[in-house]
Amino acid sequence: MQDLGLPFRLLAGRPAADLASEHDVIAKFVEQRRSRTDGQEPTLGVKPTTWNLHAQDPKRAVTWYDDEADTVWLCAVTNHDYKEIVRRSKNGSLWPTGADRADIELYRAGQRRLPLEVAGLGDALALRGSAEAKPGTCQRATLAGEVDVSVVVLPLATGSLSPADYYAVVHHPRKKTRPVEDDVDDVISALLFFDAEDAELTFPTVAPSEFGQPKPGADHVLWWQRP
Repeated sequence: MQDLGLPFRLLAGRPAADLASEHDVIAKFVEQRRSRTDGQEPTLGVKPTTWNLHAQDPKRAVTWYDDEADTVWLCAVTNHDYKEIVRRSKNGSLWPTGADRADIELYRAGQRRLPLEVAGLGDALALRGSAEAKPGTCQRATLAGEVDVSVVVLPLATGSLSPADYYAVVHHPRKKTRPVEDDVDDVISALLFFDAEDAELTFPTVAPSEFGQPKPGADHVLWWQRP
């Protein structure tokens, strides 16, 4: 937060997805690390491995996947100064502090008390938005930290998302257990396709090729044709 000039005391403890509008670097972090924990370019001279994150020039950031905490951290942001990042890695200031970890645990404890229908809403909206922004490409995310979902949008008319086929694949089993008032697939379809009528939603047995090869019995396909 300090690297970005943001009021960290006010924003600390909130998930990055909620802060994407605060800065381009955070938006890029959410976009590029939501579905994968690593990047394409490791930071030279830093151990354990961090990954470079390119944002609007001249901003450059590095991220680190903390396997033990199952968390991707946005560790530092500089004006293309990787020497500063290496310096911080050596003096220990690059890595999350005990207070940072406490914020994560406090947030997760609160999230565990929320039903999936509530906890997964923000992630579902972001996932659908990513799929709509990149029609024809598969977008994947973990909703509420426990349900892996892939979405692809296939427009039926050039240059428009209306009409379009909206497909989702719910990857089972769920990672954790939280209160769910209904069938998980029904919950996910309601979160993703909130503007669809119940009669418009179907559960086909096959998925478009954009999803790759779904696992029989484990991957459940949802479909909605947006009018």
